[in-house]
Amino acid sequence: MLFIYLQNMIYSQVIFFCNKQNDCRIGMYCNTLSECDYCDNISPTSCDTLNTDCCSQYFLYQCETNPFQCTTQEPVGTASMNKYLELFLILFIVSNVCYLPTGCFYNFRKGKKGMELLPHRTFWANLFGLVKDGCWFSFQKCKTYCSYRLYNRII
Repeated sequence: MLFIYLQNMIYSQVIFFCNKQNDCRIGMYCNTLSECDYCDNISPTSCDTLNTDCCSQYFLYQCETNPFQCTTQEPVGTASMNKYLELFLILFIVSNVCYLPTGCFYNFRKGKKGMELLPHRTFWANLFGLVKDGCWFSFQKCKTYCSYRLYNRII
């Protein structure tokens, strides 16, 4: 008990300077003056942390009992990847919805009927064969580079 009291007293007498939240010890945070401050000094309405990140994952690791009112966050990196995936899917669906009717209409105007109405029909028919050939080629290249080669001495 005496050791903990002395340790807290020593830490209260020393001013630690920081550049990020991880520079301070657990139970302290990096404030706007770039000094380590105790988590007890945070109020529910004001945030004086470095870069005003009272609700970031790094700050919550330093101050587990955070009195500042935070909204829940998704883990770092998850939200941005979800947005990119949603954007990709929306663009993919919209482009396909526009591509197919436009191509069919164009081929209809040229006088084609039946399966010939599909735009780029020969490409789509050959696509699976092209994918198979590409996989086979890649497999053979990896096989030759990863196989054991005997050492040939230069005389």
